[in-house]
Amino acid sequence: MSYTTRIVLFSATTLILTIVLIILGPRSVPLTLVAQTPVGEAVPAGEAIRVTFSRPVDQQSAEVSFRLNPSVSGNFFWEDQTLIFRPHQPLRAATRYRVSFDSSLRDRAGQPVADALGWEFRTRHPRILLLRTADD
Repeated sequence: MSYTTRIVLFSATTLILTIVLIILGPRSVPLTLVAQTPVGEAVPAGEAIRVTFSRPVDQQSAEVSFRLNPSVSGNFFWEDQTLIFRPHQPLRAATRYRVSFDSSLRDRAGQPVADALGWEFRTRHPRILLLRTADD
């Protein structure tokens, strides 16, 4: 086999292997929420909001893209891949809240989020304790 034939066969084999690796290689898994709290219809008004992402995110982009509607001020804290938002004051009673992240959310590699991320919850009605003296 001539030198030129060997070079052509090597180049063709390398090209075919490269194409196969690109087609069958690992796919980028979209960034998702693995866990989020609170959820449901009777959430205590003083509960913190916790979001665990499927992979490490850029913390600054997560904090900037975080939306809570109705809007509430608070502080962010991190535990590994979990974002914790603690409101400065308890949430309003009997109110539906929507937590979401806009398109500026990025993972640590700089990849943007593919789909909108978010969920809703509702705080419970206030509990009132009435104390009175007995007539007898």
